[in-house]
Amino acid sequence: MRICRVATGAEPVPSTRGAGVESTVHHLSVAQVGLGHDVTVIDVQSEERPPVPYRVAEVPLRFPAERHNPLIHALRQLRFQRRVLRILKELLSEERYDVVHFHSQFAAAAGLGVASRLGALAVFSSHNPVWASDCLCRSRFRRAKYVMEMLSLRRADGIITDSGAVAQNLFAYLGVPAEKLRAVPIGVDEAYLAEAPVPHEFRRRFAPDDAPIVLNVARLAPYKNQLDLVSAMRHVLDVLPEARLLLVGQTEDESYAAKVRRTARDLGVDNRCYLPGVVSAEEMRCLYAVCDVFVLPSLWESQGLSVLEAMAAGKPVVASDIGPVRENVPQDAGVLVPPGDQVAMANAIVDLLRHPDRAEAMGRRARGFVESERRWERMAELTLDAYAQFAGWPARPGAARGRRAGQAALGARGSRGAQ
Repeated sequence: MRICRVATGAEPVPSTRGAGVESTVHHLSVAQVGLGHDVTVIDVQSEERPPVPYRVAEVPLRFPAERHNPLIHALRQLRFQRRVLRILKELLSEERYDVVHFHSQFAAAAGLGVASRLGALAVFSSHNPVWASDCLCRSRFRRAKYVMEMLSLRRADGIITDSGAVAQNLFAYLGVPAEKLRAVPIGVDEAYLAEAPVPHEFRRRFAPDDAPIVLNVARLAPYKNQLDLVSAMRHVLDVLPEARLLLVGQTEDESYAAKVRRTARDLGVDNRCYLPGVVSAEEMRCLYAVCDVFVLPSLWESQGLSVLEAMAAGKPVVASDIGPVRENVPQDAGVLVPPGDQVAMANAIVDLLRHPDRAEAMGRRARGFVESERRWERMAELTLDAYAQFAGWPARPGAARGRRAGQAALGARGSRGAQ
């Protein structure tokens, strides 16, 4: 099969900062090449791109990359969109591609129609965490804000989501036909499954007294809800005063980051709460390896990749009991708590820190789940199966279908919500 994949245009693939969608584009492309398929990725030009097994059609783009400035980000995306269209027309005119798979709402809004007219299956991956929230799906403001994505959802031959929960919401609230939807989870980088040693000095950088480490990996943003985690740590420190909290990730919202720091100071936990910002891929692997408990307190997620990365490292997780995360944390592989419940979160953290045998057993089950269910090769196979279902092609032998949205799966919600 010949596949053309359109990256985000936000930053080059593969990401050097561990950015989720860019990493997905890279790992999915590598896995599909490994399965014997021909993959071309349309991406922004980069002089620092390492060798990759897929072909890259580079888009020269001098416009600055600035995700935190909505206007500059939109202008960059529109310029990327125009140049992608030109390259896409050239590629599809010169060579036959079976599938064009978009991971950018801006490029997809204009490019899906071009791909279909030139004979390719036009697929769009929705990675937007907003659609995991029932409330936000009903918001007219959110639909207007993501108008490019709304267009993409209508124009695509098939839509792949990161979780079944998001697929259900697209069906129930945004009116996307069930037959156009498939949920294929994001896979985990093999580096997190590797059992490479970690220098003891690394742990001492964050816990000089060998104190227990509570880790969160996520961008600093309101929906990631680090504020509740900082507040929960006040309860944790009342029981285990030596514990440390690490909040790792880029700052998406400066005012929110300032609020998190101020809350830590006001609660008297700032000397036990560290915000190292963005770290290298190797440092991230080491942080997962040395932490004692991983916590994801998000209010909504399209999947919650960092939970899977921590599970791959054999760590017990405490996470919000929301649909996309629930799909990734099997029973006895983690503790799910109601979103926003600081006391339940704190109690779960304390229980795991005080019972290391239970935490270790939970981590083993978590790692086993990732090894069997969330490797990139399996995700690539599920993606190929989704292509076949969208196009009506014969299924490959032993094909396992991704989750499909439909009335039976909506459960108590019943019919579609207001559209």
